[in-house]
Amino acid sequence: MTLDYQAAPACPSRSSFRDRVEGRTDRARFVLGGQESKARAVVKAELTDDGARAVVEVDSPAFRSERRVLSGATCMEVVDASALLVAVFAESLAAERDQTSPPVVPAVAPPPPAPQAWRGEGYVHGGMATGLGPEAGPLGKLGLGIEHVGRGFAPSFRLEGRFQSAGEWQSGDLRASFSVSSVALDACPVSWVVGAVSLRPCLALAGGNVLATASGFPDARDGGRLYAALEAGGRGRLALSSAFVEVDARAVVPSARHEFVMGGTTLVHRMGTGASASLGAGLHFW
Repeated sequence: MTLDYQAAPACPSRSSFRDRVEGRTDRARFVLGGQESKARAVVKAELTDDGARAVVEVDSPAFRSERRVLSGATCMEVVDASALLVAVFAESLAAERDQTSPPVVPAVAPPPPAPQAWRGEGYVHGGMATGLGPEAGPLGKLGLGIEHVGRGFAPSFRLEGRFQSAGEWQSGDLRASFSVSSVALDACPVSWVVGAVSLRPCLALAGGNVLATASGFPDARDGGRLYAALEAGGRGRLALSSAFVEVDARAVVPSARHEFVMGGTTLVHRMGTGASASLGAGLHFW
């Protein structure tokens, strides 16, 4: 049969849809490009304000034309249901070839929505942060996470490592350069989705070390402070099939406001409430 498959960029591809059909029946036969067949299956999948919708039309000389409209929370759900309908149609075509009298396509009710699935992701971010060091400085983040696909209560969890160049303090010959190394556990309980764009409010627990590298005075030595912080903010994402780009912004509140004193009595910096913003990209890997 001829397959005409059209889908939004965030939905499974044509080859992925064929794999879904052939995974449900070994009797599906699709014609190659440029060839024609009297049997035809047309599938159109699109994203809607409420989730996703697919229109499935099947037609052959032996059967009346069938048209079904399927709705679901995600494009993956409606594409899976569409693949099931096309597989049933393919079974009926095969039975027609095996018998002298044409069979009747059985009425097939759309399957219940598939349960939402978890998927993994890896990502990298670059941005700016302030508060833990004396100046705003560049921030890099690298992490792994899992998320529940869907909308509403669809939690996401991430574990990430971070490094920040947190500025420099100088007074005469006295100098101290600051850097921050940390890890964070990030949790985002809900997701609001409109088409390929999603927004998640997030909370995170972060901890690490703020290091001041001192020079320019007798007995100069590095000074470090371990810290823990609570972070609150949000993350916006644009889905691009299995890849995505996103922005992240949050406030950072350290549990203690540690001080850095250089040269014996000179107060260089006191840690305080800060903020960070970053832009990143990543891939889903299952």
